[in-house]
Amino acid sequence: MRDFSTSHEWLSINTATVRKQWTLPQIIDGVNAKLGPSPYKSMIGIGEANVPLENSLIESMIDHHMDGLLLVAPLTSSETIRHFAEKIPIVTIAHHCSSATTYDTV
Repeated sequence: MRDFSTSHEWLSINTATVRKQWTLPQIIDGVNAKLGPSPYKSMIGIGEANVPLENSLIESMIDHHMDGLLLVAPLTSSETIRHFAEKIPIVTIAHHCSSATTYDTV
């Protein structure tokens, strides 16, 4: 198992699928461009449009002490995201929830 206790900080980018997401490369490039001069590094998780797998990935990222999660078009329910957001900062893209107060939406 990889040791995450390096001098890097970690941001997880999770997406439901890489298929038919023409904006995903631009999102990843933009995030990595902003992270470039910082101590943060990104890690990508792909949920394969499978909610249990997506939730498992999020739980794993929390267990590995990621510093934040960027969820791209997550299929996970708003309530579940709200639960995870109590443990780690979360921003969602293309998951609009007008009542979200514990995580940010774009």
